[in-house]
Parts: sequence; C-alpha cells; structure tokens
Amino acid sequence: SFSSGQFVAKVELIGTPSYMAPEVARAEVPNATHAHSVDIYALGVLAYELLTGRLPFEKRGIPALLADHAYTMPPRPSGVAEELPATFDGPLLCALAKDPRQRTPDAETLRRELLEAMTRAYGDSSGPERILLADDDDVALMTTRELLESEFPSTEITCVTDAFSAMEVARAERPDVVVTDLNM
Repeated sequence: SFSSGQFVAKVELIGTPSYMAPEVARAEVPNATHAHSVDIYALGVLAYELLTGRLPFEKRGIPALLADHAYTMPPRPSGVAEELPATFDGPLLCALAKDPRQRTPDAETLRRELLEAMTRAYGDSSGPERILLADDDDVALMTTRELLESEFPSTEITCVTDAFSAMEVARAERPDVVVTDLNM
C-alpha cells in the first residue's frame, strides 16, 4: 500500500512470538540451507524454559519481544536458575544463536549435547532413560505413550496433561527427553 507518496511494507509473521527465531523476528527470508534452524531455535527456547523455569525473553508487547529475539543475547541459563549447572549454558545458548549458521545443526545434536551436560553435571546414570510426555489430549497422550513403550521398552515414561505439571516433573525428575504438545 502507499501512504503520503512513500511505500509502506506490511510484514506478516507466522508463529508464536516467544519462540520465534531471530531471522523470522527480523522478517528475513530464510536461506533454504538453514531453514530447519528456525525449529532448532524454538526447541532451544523450549529447553531453556524447561530447564530454567522461564523464557529467555519476557517482554510486554510483541515488538519488544521480537526485538529481543532478533538482537539481544539471552541470559545465561545458570544465571537465571541458580540450581542449574553451568554445563547447560553452552548447549542452550548455541541453540539460541542469532546467526542460524552458528546454531546447533539439528535436534539430535542438541539432545546429545544436553545429555552430555547432564552427565557432566550429575554423573552417569545407570538407570533407564526417562521420557516426560506432556499432552492435554488423553487419546494422543496414551497413543504416544504406547508407541514410545513399544520402541523403547526399558524406558520410564511419565505422562502429564498440562504445562505446569510438565515443569514440575522436569525440575524434579530431570527427564532425558521431553515430548510435548506445544498447543496445550
């Protein structure tokens, strides 16, 4: 559209502002090679939130929140949650890198790095891996649980139906993997 002889661009962003990657917040067209890194960033925000109990950026108003995602480095996770060992800072901050080329390359690498951080912080656990499954849809929750149990028979699976319970279980039990419905 035009206004006063000047071109006014309208930009429409799609996504949840609290989890929006910097390049999306800046309304940049993602490079096809690094398009998946948008999801890695969102996964990094989710991991940050689960491990610290808060989002890396919490501003009133979407423009301020998007500006933080676009240009501000998040606080060190161990500085936000004093009980969280500093071994988690590197993997989480790498997943939240502003430049998608410097971001953790994929979800499997992030999972491995977080497990390594946990092992360095708490030692090697000889027990079974633990999965936290969070979904407010009972059918989806039970179906996913059955699928995980069939694929990983020696794994302990804890199911919860709301985000508050997921946070409590994540803090108390320190699951190895969290599977969640982001639309709860």
